[in-house]
Amino acid sequence: MAAKIHSYRPQVRIIHKHSTEIQQQLGDLGSVTLSKNLYAPAGEFQVMFPDMPLHQGGGWPGGPNITQRKSLYDILDVMDPIEIWLKRWQDGSGNDTDWVPMLRGFIRSVARQEQVGGDGRVQRQVVITGHDCGAAFIMEQIANYLTVINENIPVPPVLEYLRKFELTPEAMALPDFIWNLATESTKDIMDTAGWSFGKAFSVKKGYALPWVAFGAEGPVWEMLKRYTDTPWNELYVREGGGGPELVFRP
Repeated sequence: MAAKIHSYRPQVRIIHKHSTEIQQQLGDLGSVTLSKNLYAPAGEFQVMFPDMPLHQGGGWPGGPNITQRKSLYDILDVMDPIEIWLKRWQDGSGNDTDWVPMLRGFIRSVARQEQVGGDGRVQRQVVITGHDCGAAFIMEQIANYLTVINENIPVPPVLEYLRKFELTPEAMALPDFIWNLATESTKDIMDTAGWSFGKAFSVKKGYALPWVAFGAEGPVWEMLKRYTDTPWNELYVREGGGGPELVFRP
């Protein structure tokens, strides 16, 4: 008896603003590319859609009732939250399970491009690129204020949480310092997008001096890397079942 060969097609789900699925707009010419690096602050993605009207009859699943001939170029905006899920296997039962979250983050660019195919026809595409939630550590910047320890001088919002330490040189457990710096400094960006970091810390050793942070400037990520004691420890963002997770491990 000949063995049966089961074939399957990997599936993708693209969720815009936590509710609207737009993967149906990929058609046969669309593509999804993801890239993550353990030593990079944020993963990257690029999605290419054919530039065509959204359901010419009007409306699209889970979204507003669009009566005009608009494409995704008119709907997607920079800093919109986006999720990309992949599914490799399909058991034939019809159960909508086994989806794996690959990226949760932000759209950073929305563009149009066109090219001439081999048949001489012009192909127009909507291209969106962006990063996972680790991008918040790049977008949020720290400014160096030499007189910030004075009570009458406002503390930069990104370091406001250090007020509770009374700006003393008292040492703080390293995992607590990393978690507070990462979450408090990016709170506005994450809350606006509807994201929040889960905590996946397994580093137990080490101390930090919070007041030293006032001598830093640049992206929050640079300060985080400065205190994580790499390469002995690793700090990165991964996708958990319920949301993005910040991992700090030996």
